[in-house]
Amino acid sequence: MTKKNESVAKEVVIPVQVGNNVSVIVSGGKMIIEVDLTKNFGASKSGKTIQIASSLGNQKFQQNGNKEGMNFDVVLGLNCYRYPTN
Repeated sequence: MTKKNESVAKEVVIPVQVGNNVSVIVSGGKMIIEVDLTKNFGASKSGKTIQIASSLGNQKFQQNGNKEGMNFDVVLGLNCYRYPTN
C-alpha cells in the first residue's frame, strides 16, 4: 500500500501495429489484441469470406512486448473474418 505523498511509477505501454487492423499490447504477462470490427479489407482469395484483420503470418514477440531480436517467447497468428450477408 502506498502512502498519500508517495508517487507510483506507471508503466507506459505503446500498442504495436501488426499486419492489417491488428494492434497488440504486451504488458504484465498479458497480451491484449485489438481489432476494429467496423473495418474490412475486401473478399478473401476464395471469395467466401470478408477479411476484417490479419497478422499477415506469424508474428514473434518477446514477453516484454519487443518484436526485435532472435529470442522470442510468444508467436501470434491471427485471421479475423466474417461471412457475407447476401
